[in-house]
Amino acid sequence: MSAAPERGRIDASSGVRGGAVAIGLAAVAVICCAAWPLLVALLGGIGFAATLGAGAGVWALTGAGIGGLILRRQRRARETSHS
Repeated sequence: MSAAPERGRIDASSGVRGGAVAIGLAAVAVICCAAWPLLVALLGGIGFAATLGAGAGVWALTGAGIGGLILRRQRRARETSHS
């Protein structure tokens, strides 16, 4: 007859294996549920900031161009009035 383990006795090695599995599952949960959304939000924020920066650059160039045209017209108007 084989010796059956005593009822109620806990095998220490099964607790270590169970703890390692729990840590592995926790790591997967952290990566899937926290890291990926954070990474996507970060990349989205960078993309949004780049879009806003490019838009601001277009507006600045447009404003500078219009300002340059206004100044050039004023100079020409002064030159023709003095002639």
